[in-house]
Amino acid sequence: MLALQEGDEQWTKTDDPLVFVACSECMRVYSFETQKLEERPSDYGLSPYNPEAPMHVFPTQLRCDAVGCGDSLTVLAVRRRNISPDALKEEKEIRWHWQGLTCPSGHSIRDREKHGV
Repeated sequence: MLALQEGDEQWTKTDDPLVFVACSECMRVYSFETQKLEERPSDYGLSPYNPEAPMHVFPTQLRCDAVGCGDSLTVLAVRRRNISPDALKEEKEIRWHWQGLTCPSGHSIRDREKHGV
């Protein structure tokens, strides 16, 4: 589990500035500044870090729509460990929505819900 950072911890330039997470309730993709996050204990943890945990971290990609750009944005989806790959793919392609996300090259990643893609 991640939470806002407190105390005297320092962010370094080698850290990724943002992490992207797909909410399992509202299906919105959010970005969080990594320098403001810290680890906190949880009852079960997450797989693959804890193989017995009921929830799993699935890194998935949102591809850039810009012509000639092969970049993608990695989004973390914390879901039941037993979700099928097809169910996760369908959720991503149909139910996820976002605003203002850009690929690593700075191109806008279109929100499929708003553009009917």
